[in-house]
Amino acid sequence: MVTRRAIWLIASIAVLGLASCSDRTPFRSLMPLSPGWSPLGAPTPPTPATPGGPADSLLEANRTLWSASGINSYRYRFRWECYCSEDYVRIVDIVVVDGAVVSVLDASTGRPVSKEVAAYYRTIDGLFDFVRGAIDYPASSVRSVYDANLGYPVETDVDYVANAIDDELRFRVFGRSPLPRQ
Repeated sequence: MVTRRAIWLIASIAVLGLASCSDRTPFRSLMPLSPGWSPLGAPTPPTPATPGGPADSLLEANRTLWSASGINSYRYRFRWECYCSEDYVRIVDIVVVDGAVVSVLDASTGRPVSKEVAAYYRTIDGLFDFVRGAIDYPASSVRSVYDANLGYPVETDVDYVANAIDDELRFRVFGRSPLPRQ
């Protein structure tokens, strides 16, 4: 049995661990996508997630769709949205080669982010793992939207503890494009 003290401790750790988020985070307008970037297709509507519920099935169906695409080298534009430091909520361009993140660039300057900050960014497979982890936690609510063509998550909202303030975490994927074959 989880006590209120344990829930408070878990929530506090989440807040200290960059899971402290809010819709109060200022949102800068997006820069236009550079040449070679494709706009996102029409996403599927959001579905609340619960362990073993319909979002579980939706997550796995979309993970299967993404895996079937065979895409393992790509770049995408991404943003964490939370009540966090500017280092973590900036829009970044992530380059993935053979399933591993090889660079994370600040989208507004084109400069690499520090290695410490880059560690908070993931491959698309890692985004699926993030959603799975939130469902399995179980978070109070998890809501995801997936790309209609390739199945990768384009937006996920996680509220870890119901009625807690600033524990929410959201991410958005703004565009994805394949890398040229080498």
